[in-house]
Amino acid sequence: MDVSTVVGPRDRATIAVMTYTFARVGAAVALTVEDYFPQKKCWWLRPHEKKTVS
Repeated sequence: MDVSTVVGPRDRATIAVMTYTFARVGAAVALTVEDYFPQKKCWWLRPHEKKTVS
C-alpha cells in the first residue's frame, strides 16, 4: 500500500482492525472514537455488527 498519502495509512489501519477483531468491513468502518476504550490495564475495541431482523 502506498503510505505517501492519507489513504494508505487509513486502509492499513482498517485492515489491521478487521484482522485483530475479526470484524466485518461494515463494523470496522462504523467504529467511532468512543468504541476504543480502556478497561483496567487493557484497551478494547467494541465493533457494532449489524442487527438481524427475525
